[in-house]
Amino acid sequence: EAGDYDIEIPMSIEKSVRVESTPYVKCKSINPQFIFEPSLIDFKRKIVTKPDRCYPKFITVTISNIDEEDVNWFLKDDEIKKEGIFQIEHNKGTLKSKERLEFKVSFNPYTVGEYNHKLPLFITSSKVKEPLKYVDVILKGTSSLPMLYFNKREVIMPVVPLDIETTSSFRVLNDGYENCNLKCQFIDDVANIGVKLTFPEGLNIGITKQKIRVDLAW
Repeated sequence: EAGDYDIEIPMSIEKSVRVESTPYVKCKSINPQFIFEPSLIDFKRKIVTKPDRCYPKFITVTISNIDEEDVNWFLKDDEIKKEGIFQIEHNKGTLKSKERLEFKVSFNPYTVGEYNHKLPLFITSSKVKEPLKYVDVILKGTSSLPMLYFNKREVIMPVVPLDIETTSSFRVLNDGYENCNLKCQFIDDVANIGVKLTFPEGLNIGITKQKIRVDLAW
């Protein structure tokens, strides 16, 4: 909470050494004049497919003027304008006293990579004549290609007597594909020993079916 604070710090010293005075800490907290939230805008991970099928992710941010006077603000976003990966719906304006503004920030990468930008936000008002750097707004995002992966890195078939079939299973999991049909081809060494694969849930994996089971028999 905003206010003045006067805090006593108790202190004792071993062996009965006399303490002449007790330390005090005096401090003051004030309410913020301007709030930008979240100041860390993290888009996490986005799947990149084809350039003509890349759609942006959006995060809504809020700026609030807590002060009793109007505040002018602007984001120095020249760097992201050149790159074109991040876009900000509003990068400057004036907020009246107690006014709030919501707008969107988008992330739309076309290539695989990590993106990180720091945008200084400046304010001016009747109290602050020259542009004052108020806070750094951080934009973060990662892009990657779609992929398939497995719930097991290794499948160990159970030990059984001779002439008894041994079975096991694993799952194929989807990460980013909208629609994908699986195909399976054994290398010669495995094909020659008679290992069989079946797909009881079908060969299609995608948005509506994020994982499928694969059965092995030998």
